[in-house]
Amino acid sequence: MGRESLQAISGAAAQNTAIGKDAGAAVTTGSSNTFLGYDAGDATTTSTNNTIIGNGADASSATVSNEITLGNASVNKFRIPGMTFVIDAGNVGIGVSPSYKLDIQQGGATAAQAVRVADSTPTEYFGIFNANNGGSAPNAANATVKVRGMATTSRSINAGGTVNASGADYAEYMTKADDCGTIAKGAVCGVDANGKLTDVFANAHSFVIKSTDPSYVGGDVWSIDSTDADGNQTTLEGDALETARQKVDRIAFSGQVPCTISGTTRVGDFVIAQAKSDGGIEAVAVSSPTFEQYSVAIGKVWKLSDSNKHLVAVKIS
Repeated sequence: MGRESLQAISGAAAQNTAIGKDAGAAVTTGSSNTFLGYDAGDATTTSTNNTIIGNGADASSATVSNEITLGNASVNKFRIPGMTFVIDAGNVGIGVSPSYKLDIQQGGATAAQAVRVADSTPTEYFGIFNANNGGSAPNAANATVKVRGMATTSRSINAGGTVNASGADYAEYMTKADDCGTIAKGAVCGVDANGKLTDVFANAHSFVIKSTDPSYVGGDVWSIDSTDADGNQTTLEGDALETARQKVDRIAFSGQVPCTISGTTRVGDFVIAQAKSDGGIEAVAVSSPTFEQYSVAIGKVWKLSDSNKHLVAVKIS
C-alpha cells in the first residue's frame, strides 16, 4: 500500500507487507518482511523475515534476514513511558532517564533489590541492592568497581565463596607525618607517637614495611571530605584527591611482602630496623636475634631474590 511500494517484487517473493511510499521498493525475492513508513526498507532486496518501521528506516544491509529495525539513523532515543525504560544516545536507563551506559534506579527503602541474575533455583543468584542515604561512600580514586556501603549494616559485599586476588598481603592506609618524605615500596619505615608514618629512626617507636602488591587494603577513608547529619559522605576529587593521596601510604600488616634489606641476607633470618648514618631507617637481617631484636622484628625472610628486595613474612613489631 503506497506508491511504488514493493514495485520490484518477483514471483518467488511471498508474504511481504508494505505500507508507505517506496516501502520495500527494491525487494525482489525476499519474503515474510514487514515495512511500515515512507521509504521504509527501500534498500532491501532478498532479505527474509525482517521488520522495518519508520520514515527512511533501513536494515543493516540489503540482504540481512531476521532483523528488527526501528527508525532511521537520526533516531537516538527509545523510550517506553509506562515502564520508565529509556535508551538515549547509547545510554540505557531502567527506572530513570540514563546518565550512564547502564543506569538503574530502584525506588523504595534501603536494601530493596535492584538487580538479580539467577538460574532456575531461586536461591542461586547474583544481586545488587539499594544502599540509599547514609551508606559509606567508596573512595573516589579510579577503580574498576565501586560499591557503596549499606546504611543499615555497613556491608558492601556478601560472598558465599572465596574472594580471590592476585596480591599477597593485607595492608592498611596510614597517615604520614608532615615531615615524612616519599616511602618506596618494600621500604621499612617507622610509626611515631601520634600513630603516623615517619622516615626518621629516632621518631619511631615501632617499624613497618610499605606494601608492594596488596590483595586487600583497609582504612581507605582518606578521600572523604565531609559527612552530613544523615551519614552521607562527600569525597574529594581532582587535584584535592591527589593531594590527600600523597599524605597516606599502604602498610603491610600480614602476608608476604617484598622488603628492601641491606647487607647479607639468608632464608630464615629475622628482619629488624636500624638507624642509617643520616638518621633514616633501613632494614637488616639477623640470623640469631637477641630477645630484644626478636621482639621488634618486622618479619622473617622466606625467599631470596637476585636484588636486595627479598620476600618477607610480615610480623608487626
